[in-house]
Amino acid sequence: MTHGETCKLKFFIIENNIELVARQTVQIYLLSRPNSELGIQDKTELFLELYGNSLVRDFTESWLEQSAGSFIEFVTNEASLSSFRPLLNYKILKFKERDLLECIFKMWRKKTLKEYNISTYWDSRVRQHLGTRYDAIPNVFDWDCSITLQDRGVKTMESREYGRWRRSGVAFTPRQASYLACNRTLASGRTFSSASGDRNALIGYWGDIICSPYLAFGTDTSQCPELGRFTHGVKLWGGALISEVNVRRLLWQVVHGRPCPRSIATSPYSGTCGTSDANDRESKMGDSKTVEEEQEDEVAAEETVEEQEQKKRHHLDEEQPEEDKTDKGKQNSQEGVDPQRESHVDGEALGSQDGHQDGQSTTCSSLKKLPEISDQVTPAASMTQQNAHANNPIDNNTLPTEDSTVEDTRGSDDLAKAGLLEGDESSKMNALPSAPKTSTEVSREENSDYARNLCEQFEVHFLPTNSFPELSVRMASHFAEPAQKISLIYISCSMLHLLASPDLKPPKEGSPQSSGPEGEFHNAGLVGLTTPHCQLIIESVLYIVDLRPNQVEAYVKRATEMAADVGFKPAVTPDPLKDSHLFFIRGGDDLPESGEG
Repeated sequence: MTHGETCKLKFFIIENNIELVARQTVQIYLLSRPNSELGIQDKTELFLELYGNSLVRDFTESWLEQSAGSFIEFVTNEASLSSFRPLLNYKILKFKERDLLECIFKMWRKKTLKEYNISTYWDSRVRQHLGTRYDAIPNVFDWDCSITLQDRGVKTMESREYGRWRRSGVAFTPRQASYLACNRTLASGRTFSSASGDRNALIGYWGDIICSPYLAFGTDTSQCPELGRFTHGVKLWGGALISEVNVRRLLWQVVHGRPCPRSIATSPYSGTCGTSDANDRESKMGDSKTVEEEQEDEVAAEETVEEQEQKKRHHLDEEQPEEDKTDKGKQNSQEGVDPQRESHVDGEALGSQDGHQDGQSTTCSSLKKLPEISDQVTPAASMTQQNAHANNPIDNNTLPTEDSTVEDTRGSDDLAKAGLLEGDESSKMNALPSAPKTSTEVSREENSDYARNLCEQFEVHFLPTNSFPELSVRMASHFAEPAQKISLIYISCSMLHLLASPDLKPPKEGSPQSSGPEGEFHNAGLVGLTTPHCQLIIESVLYIVDLRPNQVEAYVKRATEMAADVGFKPAVTPDPLKDSHLFFIRGGDDLPESGEG
């Protein structure tokens, strides 16, 4: 992925189930919410809960129920939400699929799906899958995680959290809250045939109960190596925490179009990555003597700054002529400016800059000055600090500017609006201008900029379900121009069988498909829709614990043969028992024989 302003990425998504299209709509919609509506921490938690939990919080269920109306508008009313619609495109879907999509969104409303008990469905599937081994829980789950997945390269997953997910379906619990509401986005229908020959569709849970959602975001610790540390052979952090850090970084990076600073990705868990924020929180939560000592030190530092400023002004007044003193005194009396108060504001501005250089936000430093209300505003203050970091990232190696100082003080502005700070004190800490913008104006500006930027960067087109074999026939017009050619293809293990379609194979020389009169359509296969250096990525079945090594090797061999039939060759030699993905590149004489995957 490039980060240029003129680069626009277009995604064409094909699923084998319309419920998956609905789930991806929720994820993209959640990613596009402005920070004024949902902070980055709230978006991270909502994303993880809806993605990998069978049970969610009541807040998540309420948010999904309220957002279902917007999803229905996306599908049924093309004129609605024009600022958001360029991000998603449902026009290529069949009318039948659009109707099913609307029914799914309506089903997500609480009042239309009262009997959906996902815990019962989950336990029923686990019993059916394990059979007689069900009585051996949790030893079965511990073996699959500690032995099978460990031998296949998954070192970051903790057996207890894996076993908890295998048993209940709850993978992510970032908050100390009750996870009791059913995740309705996991509800899907499946058709069964009865003994009499009748076919009936049943709504239940037919998703993954083996691999776990930790594999998608909880195995990469390259951005924060401290999360992969071991102590006496025991992992310090599991896949849930690693997933939260990686999703937080991904959400920030997609919106801002540049790599996410490390301080933002790990801000809720600063102590795990070597910063001093965790130690500061522990010292605040300690005995009262420590807090009082910190308060005395800060007051002494403020008094020192004020004394220095007064000495400087006194020294300048002595050197200044008497006429200038008189003029300046008149001007100050007319404007109503107190020199001591002015120096006090300057001192706090200097203190806020020092706080930025230490890698902390001005919101955190302002809370230290109010120990008498710290117990009341701790939850709100922590969320405000995270949002301030997300809105205006400041790396430890860079110096803040005046604009960043003003933006990072939004947290204390929120406290002032809540009535927790006095007017004079809040105005000093925030350094507000004489005519600040209202919250409505700021929200409108953020929303407009946010939607415009995302639409300039991405487009997501949903194609009809199971239409991958028809790409070179019915969908060829969408990739006819050179600028519309496909540069990357990703195929999941459940969709690999579609790659064996005869329409995707390149025509042989001398065949009727390779030549013919001009003006007629000629099927050039999948290769004809791609760029010369197109890459093909196929998901392996390495992490399916029920498959034996010889079955994994047979899958990799078959996938390599199918990729060769459609005109792709391995970019690197695959290792069936180590590679979770297989990388291929479009074949040709002018392409290298190997490359990095």
